Amino acid sequence: MGTASTDVAIIGAAMMLLLIIMGYCFVRIVISQKGQHVDPNFFRRVPLMEEDFLGALYGLNRNDIEELMCDVEKWNCGVCAFANIPDATSCALCETKPGIVVTENGVGPELLHPTNLTPMQLSARTRKQWLRTLDASGQIVWSQMTNATTDDKYFVVTATLPTVSEIDIYAVADTNVGDQVQIVVDEPSSEPPTTDATHRTSHSQKIDDAVDEALASRMSLERDSIELVDMTRPEQQVRVELAFQPLSMDSAGRTLVGTTLPPWLVRQVDALTNEHFSVKYLALLSLLRANMDYGYSKLKVYRERIYEESMQLLQLLGPLHRCARTRIELLGEAGVDAGGLQREWYTLFTQAVFEPSAGLFVATDSYGYTLNPASNSAGDLAKFRAVGRLLARSILDEQVLPFHFTVPLFKMILGTPLSMTDMLYTDKQIYTSLKFVESSADVESLCLDFSVALASGEVVELMPNGQDIMVTARNQTEYVQRMLQYLLFDRIQPQLQSLLTGLFEILPQHYLIMFDHKELELVLCGVTEIDVADWKQFTATSMTLRRGGEHSIKMEWFWEIVTAMSTQDRAKLLQFATGSTRVPVQGFKGLTSYDGLLCPFSVKAIDYRRGILPRAHACFNRIDLPLYPTKVMMEEGLKTVVQLAMSDFTMV
Repeated sequence: MGTASTDVAIIGAAMMLLLIIMGYCFVRIVISQKGQHVDPNFFRRVPLMEEDFLGALYGLNRNDIEELMCDVEKWNCGVCAFANIPDATSCALCETKPGIVVTENGVGPELLHPTNLTPMQLSARTRKQWLRTLDASGQIVWSQMTNATTDDKYFVVTATLPTVSEIDIYAVADTNVGDQVQIVVDEPSSEPPTTDATHRTSHSQKIDDAVDEALASRMSLERDSIELVDMTRPEQQVRVELAFQPLSMDSAGRTLVGTTLPPWLVRQVDALTNEHFSVKYLALLSLLRANMDYGYSKLKVYRERIYEESMQLLQLLGPLHRCARTRIELLGEAGVDAGGLQREWYTLFTQAVFEPSAGLFVATDSYGYTLNPASNSAGDLAKFRAVGRLLARSILDEQVLPFHFTVPLFKMILGTPLSMTDMLYTDKQIYTSLKFVESSADVESLCLDFSVALASGEVVELMPNGQDIMVTARNQTEYVQRMLQYLLFDRIQPQLQSLLTGLFEILPQHYLIMFDHKELELVLCGVTEIDVADWKQFTATSMTLRRGGEHSIKMEWFWEIVTAMSTQDRAKLLQFATGSTRVPVQGFKGLTSYDGLLCPFSVKAIDYRRGILPRAHACFNRIDLPLYPTKVMMEEGLKTVVQLAMSDFTMV
């Protein structure tokens, strides 16, 4: 009897061991088929809160979201034809409500006459006016599409001396950068990093924290040698100058760094042209992930000096640092960057860059910023190059920034043709004046010459001896064109060249040309409008706050308070909770943690005690909400953290 029971036990144990081995082998096979390495934390990865209906999102990334969104039925905007996600309450590009139709006939609340379009709607409506295509001979050319303004003359910003093919691009070696930069670099390894936020690989190289006289000398040297240098082999470096020229159809095949686009690349771009934004964004994310090293660059700055120190560090990034993901350490603070500090750094630094006191950008009559013509010293140009690097790194890190460029500036980044209409998006009054001069039957009475008087008293001539050449009926068209060139390009040419240098030395232009200028704005700036319904739909809550729980009414109070907030306060609350004032391209479903994996917004109940305020774990997009006895007390608590811009980064 005892022997039989012992045999049964042995057989049972053997079968159990066999099942465990089979299960382990199955997991190894599945993971190897996906071409992935085994994550040491694979079996420990669980949702932030148990029984969470959003748990299926954890472990996914934005690529997965975009793959799902590619097949979702969307509604097309009646103004710009952008395909919006089903739950969007307005168009992501032009803010038009669903159901609005542009027509020259009829009157009604859902009918919009073309002459009543806002500048934002007009810009979005003509976003596909020019496309890069292949002609019958296989050459890359510009093709003018629908919604074109036929009476405009078009120009393009292009690079002279195009001599290198985009196929031949390699990173330039720079052995002199890095000794004084506050950066930690993880070298690429055969194994990916673990998802443990406190993990540091053995390859980490700590670089001296001090920014001393040697660093200042290095920065001075870089400022004095700002040139547009392509990411090519050292023996193939190409120095180019940007120029504003009448549109030639073959300019579509040249990049802004003096290289030529190969036809196979344009065929791929052409295949994406008529696809939804989700397909294009998925293609970009796939490109970035395929070419991204596992290492990261760690920038260490003081919060109170975030502008000055971040600007210095971005100027000093060498090739080994530029294309790695960003980690942030705020010196003197206890926070550990698991994503929230990175988002907060991008938000705070970008806001500082566009502050009037920084002097780099000026606000226009539209809702966008343009380059400051007065900021053209060597030091300013070095800063513009750093801003270009900031823009590129934000795309690499899949972060969105709290700013908007003017339409012409976005177009110039892509090399898209420009016209008089683009002046409308910068300064409506100047646009109106130029249109008046262009059509005036008695232009001589205006007493204009080919020069511009600046506020400083300086006079800029639009052509040699321009002060002595009066505008007449014979040359009024030329005057308007030269004035347009000066306003859109000439006065900011050095700044633009430095900005594009920084941008394209990290992110090649061909990564972006699949997008039109409004789509590029969406990639860089995200969604400005905070949709409370979308926020609520993709929020996880602890058991205590869920429907049916004893404190479920507290969650209802929370959303009522958020809904009643002003747009500015809602953005501040979002920054408090996530580190960013902007919503990702995919909406709240696209919130991520430090590792690029999805991490939905969550609210966790904590015990109430007198004087307690909500706490944020921005690295995990979470608010710890005290169980306030009344709605008024909860509202006061939330308003306090919004007004004080308080944050508390902790590890959980």
